[in-house]
Amino acid sequence: MSIAAANTSMRVPAGFRNLLEGLAREVLREQPTDVVAFAAQYFQKLLESREGEISPLDTSFHQLHRGFHPHGYGVFPLDIGFLLRI
Repeated sequence: MSIAAANTSMRVPAGFRNLLEGLAREVLREQPTDVVAFAAQYFQKLLESREGEISPLDTSFHQLHRGFHPHGYGVFPLDIGFLLRI
């Protein structure tokens, strides 16, 4: 059974590529036997991080940035693509 190909172009949502690259990098690094379970755990941790806990890398970035801009100026992107208002 074949399905006719449609000539529709689809837009990739902003941040989707980075999200998948992050997952791919961790899968290649960890080499899990159950990739689906690993991906579920990866995304769960990402959600938990987004909902409150900030990674040490983000904290370091903000501390370094404040060293160059002590008065700050608003919104800074986190490494996972979300925003933190300081």
